[in-house]
Amino acid sequence: LMLINYMNSPDALWYPYAAFSLIWWPLAMFLGEKAKSICFAVFGALAIIAYYIFLYFRLTPGAHPWYLYIILPAVWWPVTYAFKDKAATILYQIISIIVFIAYYSVLNVLLTPDYFWAVNLIYPLLWALMGIYFGHNEKYFAFSVCAAVVTIVYFSILNYLTTPGIIWAVYPSFAISWWPLSMYFFKVKKEKPTNAVDV
Repeated sequence: LMLINYMNSPDALWYPYAAFSLIWWPLAMFLGEKAKSICFAVFGALAIIAYYIFLYFRLTPGAHPWYLYIILPAVWWPVTYAFKDKAATILYQIISIIVFIAYYSVLNVLLTPDYFWAVNLIYPLLWALMGIYFGHNEKYFAFSVCAAVVTIVYFSILNYLTTPGIIWAVYPSFAISWWPLSMYFFKVKKEKPTNAVDV
């Protein structure tokens, strides 16, 4: 990576951003069972945060504070390890998704209020949230309805943010609406008793 960096773009040092993970991986493998501890997770999170803050002030001082986007995923490593007995539960996963949505939404509002980029993170996180909840409860039709609504809202926001003069969001909205409609007519309605009355 250093060789490619210096050969192709010597004026822009980018290899240090990848160097940390390439060094950290064999270190974690070398430590073996010792790496499976809360102390290692805390140390690792602090090391990741410190390294990328150092890179920011060393390579891009005064630029957009991009290191802030790394902090929550790094912190969530020891947090998840501390709650490892509950990490696989639905509640913990839902709380994690809500925390990530809130964190990046706040960063969006504080750092770049002119453009709502957090919607591109919120959308897949909401899908994960819906998948966890509805999948666990086996409410597949409700999942299709909620997912369709969320997707239509997402494309509408993108339409407004990127090309407000051209209304293109209606096309994917029309396509995605066939999912809950298909679920209703080919699954839900067929499962109803023959004497049931549609409301």
